[in-house]
Amino acid sequence: MKLFLFSATLLALLAVSCKGPSARLPEPVKRDTTISVANAYSELFFDSTKLESFITHENLADSLAVSLRNFYNQRNYQYAWFFPQGIADYANTFLNLQNDYFHYSSDSTIYNPTLQPLIDSLSDSTNYHRSADSIKLKTELLLTYQFFRYSARAYAGRKDINTKDLGWFIPRKKIDAVTFLDSLLKNKGQNLAGYEPVNRQYNLLKEYLLKYYAIEKGDGWTPIPIPTGKKSLREGDSSETIALLKKRLSLYGDLKQADSSRVFDTALTSALKTYQRRFGLKDDGVAGPALLTQMNKPVSERIRQILINMERIRWVPAVPPGDYLLVNIPEYRLHVYENGQYAWNMN
Repeated sequence: MKLFLFSATLLALLAVSCKGPSARLPEPVKRDTTISVANAYSELFFDSTKLESFITHENLADSLAVSLRNFYNQRNYQYAWFFPQGIADYANTFLNLQNDYFHYSSDSTIYNPTLQPLIDSLSDSTNYHRSADSIKLKTELLLTYQFFRYSARAYAGRKDINTKDLGWFIPRKKIDAVTFLDSLLKNKGQNLAGYEPVNRQYNLLKEYLLKYYAIEKGDGWTPIPIPTGKKSLREGDSSETIALLKKRLSLYGDLKQADSSRVFDTALTSALKTYQRRFGLKDDGVAGPALLTQMNKPVSERIRQILINMERIRWVPAVPPGDYLLVNIPEYRLHVYENGQYAWNMN
């Protein structure tokens, strides 16, 4: 069905930029009049004057207005999100992607409360065929507009992050939002991680961010008391602190098997070494005061650290060309990539 298909037409490159007199506008793209009802995937088209009315009504910045014109000029004003049979399934995929961003970033500044109800209504086949063309067009343009807003916000770096916290005094990076949108549509919203315009480390950090959010919202995190009479705990020891240590490492995923016993066993030694390596600590498998102090840092602090590093990663090329080195400072380890593939590592 054409409802689940989309053309692989090459789209214009776009760099979403900030408002301002020095902002460079995207180059205008000539309208592709070779696309017609006979060869188009959607078979639904709209008049270009409708887009101009939308741009005026929404008071769009010049750069965003040019971006929307370029996108639809390349399609000869063919619908991107709708087909004669109904709304494309990747419309909801995009909204889920956006909602995921709202969840892990706590940034809802671009949230549009009118969009989801429109999508929900038009997702019903009966409602879709009864709805006026003007409602479908409004939803079409709002979706494209929202996509550009989302990609600029989620992948171009947030302005409200303190640059002193980031420690990186570099220009904000421009992004190719149109290519990302094309990837979303032509891949029908599947396997998006490989198409998001960010370095792969971003998604790895996001996984840990969601894990720490879950820990913060749950009731499994409690401070681990630091023993007073004994400086360090090691394999063979037994105490209530060891049971709490096992619970914490299980939450973090370092201890694979849940264990509530008070005995310091081989599995705990191995889990501690994994945790120590992740945080750049000496991996001796011993729970001393320094390690327990590290483990007692609030989850909120870890979340903030991850968010800051996710912000940094947005400024790193999605796929660095050729050979490159990746230094994990907390881990004190150098990772080597050759021709874009992981090769080896060293201390």
